[in-house]
Amino acid sequence: MKEEISRLIRQMLDLERRLRTVGYEKNVSKLKVGICTYTAPLLLAGLGRLGKIKESVSWRIADSRRLEEMYDLGQVDAVFRALYPNEMGPDLISEYAMRWMGSRELAEQTKRNSGSIPVVLTNPQSPLGIVAREWLRHRRVSYDVIGEVDDITNAMKLVANGAAVSPLPGFVFDGNPALHEDCVEVIPGGLEIRYGMFFDDKRFNLRLAMDIFELLQGELHRMTPPPSAYQGQGLAHQ
Repeated sequence: MKEEISRLIRQMLDLERRLRTVGYEKNVSKLKVGICTYTAPLLLAGLGRLGKIKESVSWRIADSRRLEEMYDLGQVDAVFRALYPNEMGPDLISEYAMRWMGSRELAEQTKRNSGSIPVVLTNPQSPLGIVAREWLRHRRVSYDVIGEVDDITNAMKLVANGAAVSPLPGFVFDGNPALHEDCVEVIPGGLEIRYGMFFDDKRFNLRLAMDIFELLQGELHRMTPPPSAYQGQGLAHQ
């Protein structure tokens, strides 16, 4: 039985190796582009407008800090990620504002209670995590980090469930009226975020990089409603 099991394991390992080879050969000619988890929904929304470009590109979705590492290691040819506060960044940069959103119930509780505001933020070493914490400290907002997430879907769930306040981009409310109706801006003032498109010019031409960048930038601006679209009182405690 041991010999039979060993033979079966060898067959499985050989099959796995062959499948990996097939997958590599299939994608070897494709350019690999990394997209931040907080902007990946924009790619899905506008992918159809890339036309034939999408056939020559494969996508990698990860948080901004991980994308930075992948780009430095040559695992991706280009990335669209958040920038650190003092980072010079590339030539292709886009800016937009996030809003500190929370459930109406949590907003009312925060209004009655002058204690710390429960927040959910990204990793403190990530660009978005650093920018959010500096923003709160600069405005002397009393807050308590109850969780750290690098996925916008998890942040949205915690906000919708009334667990915490989190900075969210306006596009998450597009086509989601229930989320829009149940959430309000709890802490006043937008959190300005910069995103940059990095690419390896040895494999990536400028035209292709600009096409992808302009798609994502256009989706950001198209799906980001003006501040007046958010209802609710500002509850930052100075």
